Amino acid sequence: MEHSCKCTQQIVALDVESVLADIHTAWITHYNKEFTINDITDWDFKSLKTWNESLESFLDETDHLWENNPKKIAPIVPNLKEATEHLKPFDIVTSRRTLGGIINWVEYHKLEYRAIVYVPDNKANLDYCMYIDDNPNLALSIKDNQFLWLISQPYNQEIEESVQIKRIDSILEAVNHSK
Repeated sequence: MEHSCKCTQQIVALDVESVLADIHTAWITHYNKEFTINDITDWDFKSLKTWNESLESFLDETDHLWENNPKKIAPIVPNLKEATEHLKPFDIVTSRRTLGGIINWVEYHKLEYRAIVYVPDNKANLDYCMYIDDNPNLALSIKDNQFLWLISQPYNQEIEESVQIKRIDSILEAVNHSK
């Protein structure tokens, strides 16, 4: 993969939601929401106050989806297993509390990962050189030796590309750079 990363550990840190799993569509569909992902224009969901939604309601309802209906959460791209083959080795790195559901989802989709890592705070504090993530806060905190493929979403549009940040539409673009 072309990037400016200068660390020795070449394991890719993959986020789950919006990178591997289409959690937003699953949440909007399962709970019959009256908005689309394009209405979520900020990371903390303040843009959804019009619909009486909050980050807390998103987390609670999607925790329920992960725990009880992980198979209802579609992969973000078709042939996800084949796509991730070109990213090996990779760890799945998440701040999501419902690891059991994520493990079930990952195994259901037969992804071959090295580890699943739970991190309750800043992923940039972990020892990864390369991230594929949608979190604008990660983009603001990556270290000089780290690189981020930022999955473009309505809620991270304020992040500009740099030597360390490359905006992409899906994981497939990062995969295509690795071939």
